[in-house]
Amino acid sequence: MESEHEDSVHAEAVYADLVRLYPDDVRYLRRYAEALIANGKHATATEILRRAHDLLIRAGERHEASELTRQYPQIGRVHAREEDVSGTSLFLAMAEECAGGKLLAAMRRKRLKEGEHLFRRGDPGESMGVVISGELAVYVPDETGRLILLNMIGPGSVVGEGSVLSANPRGADVVANKDSTIIEIPRKKALAYLLEHPEVEAALMSEYEQRHMVSLLSRNPALRRIPVDMRHFLGKQAEIARYDAGALIRKGGAPLDAVDMLTRGRAQYMMTAPSGERLPILELPMGQLIGDLSILRDKADAGRRMGCPADIIAMEDVLMAHIPYAAFKNVVEAYPPLRETLLRTVDAQLAEISRKVAERATA
Repeated sequence: MESEHEDSVHAEAVYADLVRLYPDDVRYLRRYAEALIANGKHATATEILRRAHDLLIRAGERHEASELTRQYPQIGRVHAREEDVSGTSLFLAMAEECAGGKLLAAMRRKRLKEGEHLFRRGDPGESMGVVISGELAVYVPDETGRLILLNMIGPGSVVGEGSVLSANPRGADVVANKDSTIIEIPRKKALAYLLEHPEVEAALMSEYEQRHMVSLLSRNPALRRIPVDMRHFLGKQAEIARYDAGALIRKGGAPLDAVDMLTRGRAQYMMTAPSGERLPILELPMGQLIGDLSILRDKADAGRRMGCPADIIAMEDVLMAHIPYAAFKNVVEAYPPLRETLLRTVDAQLAEISRKVAERATA
């Protein structure tokens, strides 16, 4: 053991010297951080890893930066967002072809001044658009009427695709964040084009599902306060699971390796009485997070896995968003204010469940 310790101390000294000589060499920074971690110097290692991450971002090595944050979530950065260039080019091609040539394209262009609405929530969804220049902001109101920023849409991206695909009214307000130009495509023309180009339809559905997931995550009062790029990161990692009425969603006491959120339907915490009868404890609020939240505790408790506080049963057909544990931990590390907000919510939820269980036990 002493030999291993001596080796790690020697490795730390060697890479410390190399980092001083080559401060922008990511390979040496990573090796130095690994040696620091082996010697229990986690705070210094985190700073070194953050420097390596920032160097990768500045060099345009977004994939490598993303992999670094996956391996070391203590860096406090969300994974680098990787743009879908192929999707962007598909949407621009769609706009150009649907516009029917340069002259008609110019006629179909809509120009917005900063602060001007493209459309409002509840408007009929008669068209979709492709942003040519500028930037659009997408907002929805929360339960108090306060606006929540869901998305920023830049050049080459689509806007209003949800209403075209679903034939529903607009689900959000879209406002020009700066002077912007959009090519509008009538709904019938867009649907005809998608029928002939399944690859564009697939890209459009992917965009729609991603934005819809961000909207669902924004139901949670804590998550709606984190930066929009972090909500997009969680949205990309999350998956929707369906449960039939009466199904056991989670078993009480079972360890959890994901953070779940109810997005549709009704579910309830329940306990099993000595007679075998299932007794309702507490209805699960829409948008409430449940799952392994031990990452919110002090470092001394970080290895302690929390189980589900009680059985969770679907009272009707239910949709749950499942966010992988590692992804959620990454965001908590990257945005420290989220930790305290979630801790208060979790403690209040557990206290309420414990109170309800005690009431049932003495009834």
